[in-house]
Amino acid sequence: MANKVVSLYIEDNQARLLISKNGKAVRWASIALEPDMIIEGIIQNEEQLAVKVRELFTTIHKTDSPAKGMKKFKESLGGMFEGKGKLIVGISGRGSLYRVLSLPVLAGNLLGEAIRREADRVLPVSLDELYLSYQRIPGGATETRIFMAAFPKKATDLLLRTLRIAGLQPRSLDLAPLALCSSVNEPRAIIADVNQDTLNIIVLAERVPQVIRSLSMQNEVKVLHKNMPTIAEEFSRTVAFYNSSHQQNPLDESVPVFVSGEFVNAPDTWKTLVGKLNSKVAALPTVIQCPEDFPINEYIVNLGL
Repeated sequence: MANKVVSLYIEDNQARLLISKNGKAVRWASIALEPDMIIEGIIQNEEQLAVKVRELFTTIHKTDSPAKGMKKFKESLGGMFEGKGKLIVGISGRGSLYRVLSLPVLAGNLLGEAIRREADRVLPVSLDELYLSYQRIPGGATETRIFMAAFPKKATDLLLRTLRIAGLQPRSLDLAPLALCSSVNEPRAIIADVNQDTLNIIVLAERVPQVIRSLSMQNEVKVLHKNMPTIAEEFSRTVAFYNSSHQQNPLDESVPVFVSGEFVNAPDTWKTLVGKLNSKVAALPTVIQCPEDFPINEYIVNLGL
């Protein structure tokens, strides 16, 4: 059976849909959203956005398609509206929090409560306002190490309600910054992703995200070069923050920097971005095979999903 996955990622100004089959991008489509439909990651009109999402799925149907097997393809995609498909939906990282926790070795039935208690202690936001997700990561014999992500309930609930109105049932949700991390196969690295609405800066160490910062870009400034002083300052601040608590093994020029979003088409900004760190910079890779005409950079989050 073919392994087909559909990924949907909705930003403030655009929604993107990608279908991959057996690790290859096969169909994709995007649709522009009105400026007031989503404001800083918060959906303002669920009904209108649901209409746009349905329209996006319909657009995929109308793309050029091979005659052979087209009926089966449409039936499979149509199943997304009945909760039968493999639909993965991306969530913006804005307002999300991440921590690497070190806990004593605990029985499985006690771990969940221990994580909630520790999250309540270390996070600056009430757990009543957050959803928690976590995963074990390698640790010592005397500890349980956990990577934890906490993301806003309000924005997530609005997104899920919108999908239900559209008739969609996602198989899973994933945070956009974590989707970007899935493309990196390096023990240590820095990812810098920028678009019109959001700047993501991620530090990976031991192949685990150690620092993730998702910042809203200035609404009145839409040109990358004009935003570079602010972006470079945030990048430098993130590196300094990590190094202050990892003085034995700080980030240096040996750590590669991967860029995505608007950075990819503006290599003249890369040196300004890394500043004194002076690291080698490259476009964020992807493990999905893509046709020559596929706009990889526009769908980089979908590819990670």
